[in-house]
Amino acid sequence: MPIRALASVDFGDAQLEASAARSDEPTPSIKPGLARLLTPRNMSLVNGRLAMMGFSAGVVGELLHGQPLGAQLLAAAPQALAASLLLAAATAAPLLRGVEEGDEIFGPFVPASERLNGNLAIFGLLLMVAIEAVKGSALL
Repeated sequence: MPIRALASVDFGDAQLEASAARSDEPTPSIKPGLARLLTPRNMSLVNGRLAMMGFSAGVVGELLHGQPLGAQLLAAAPQALAASLLLAAATAAPLLRGVEEGDEIFGPFVPASERLNGNLAIFGLLLMVAIEAVKGSALL
């Protein structure tokens, strides 16, 4: 049997009303549209994936061309921006449709590994930029 309660508080000119409902049915915690995308967990997922791509591309670019990360980014700005936008869109699309992403297990690839790798890539990318800024040239 559902139970409803209504509380009303008077603050002079404004009145605040709050209602609480208790039911045997669970309340869905699904957030609509962008609110679903902008949760800390999902933002971490997007940022981690972008950092993994950026760190990998930066290291490979330094090994192949000997250029620091900033010079690589300036030389290929449209391509880097397009790749980043495509990856962000590919990550955001299922989340906006209501599909929980980042919980899949595929062989050795588990959500905890993806979060750890994403965080390490963010740290590595920041460290690479800082060392190159101090050194004044490519890290590798």
